[in-house]
Order: sequence, then structure tokens, then C-alpha cells
Amino acid sequence: MRKQVAAVVLVAALSAPMPVRAAVTCSVSGGPLSFGALVTVGELAAANASAQIELSCAPVAGVGGTIHYTIALLAGGTLNHGSTSMGYRLYSDVARTNSWGDGSGGTSVITGTVTVPNTGPATARHGVYGEAEPNRGLVAGAYIESVVIVVEYVPQ
Repeated sequence: MRKQVAAVVLVAALSAPMPVRAAVTCSVSGGPLSFGALVTVGELAAANASAQIELSCAPVAGVGGTIHYTIALLAGGTLNHGSTSMGYRLYSDVARTNSWGDGSGGTSVITGTVTVPNTGPATARHGVYGEAEPNRGLVAGAYIESVVIVVEYVPQ
């Protein structure tokens, strides 16, 4: 049986986990991803940022198990402030070579396995590495986009 769980990461804001039920109970959360402040008014050089996605699973009624999971990120790639916008990309590696998305358009997803013991929770953590594109003509303000984290897992 396949189950899905989704949470929202707000760029520069914190998200809340959303639980689902299967052979184990899992939740997913993501931290803020902030590219920081402009150094020169109106212009942004390429900027890097990172955050962490955490998948936490606990046994139900003292019965754990192994799950195989896939994590996809659904994002538009544009941070907006009124009518002004700036582009960015998300990656699964610190070198920023593996574009993380939903598996389409040249992006990939993350897969993994978590073994949840009968006596307590298990957690998998994955870094998210962002890169803001150089941009001119930016106005002062917060540029924000929501990124949806989709986790699909199969208990074994």
C-alpha cells in the first residue's frame, strides 16, 4: 500500500509537519531556506542557501518496520515580491549539480530506506541546497515562494 504525506516549506519561513498512517506513523518537515539580504540595492549576485528536510517515522502499537520512500519537491522556481520576481533552483547535493524536483523536466527525486525499530522512532535527513539566479532590478522586500514536499513510501 502506498501512502503520501505533504508539507509546505516557505522560503524564509518554517513549515509544520503533517502526519499519515501506515505500518508506521511518519511526518515530514522542512526548515527555512533564505538567500539573505541584497548586498547592493537593486542587484543580486548568485546566492546560495541550504535547509534540511526531515522524515521522521515511529512504530504503531510497538510494531516497527522498514519503509522505502521517495521525496519530491514541487516548486515554481520563482520567488515573488509584488510584481518583481527572481529565479532560483533547488538541488539535492552541495555541489548543486543534481536538480531536485518531481522527476520531470531534468529534475530528480530522492529515494531511501528507513528501518523503524519496535522501541522508538527513526529519522532520515536530507539537505536541500538552493541557488538564486543573479538578478538586476530588484526592489526591497521579502521574496517568498512555497515549496511542497511530497513523500511517498511503501512499508515492507
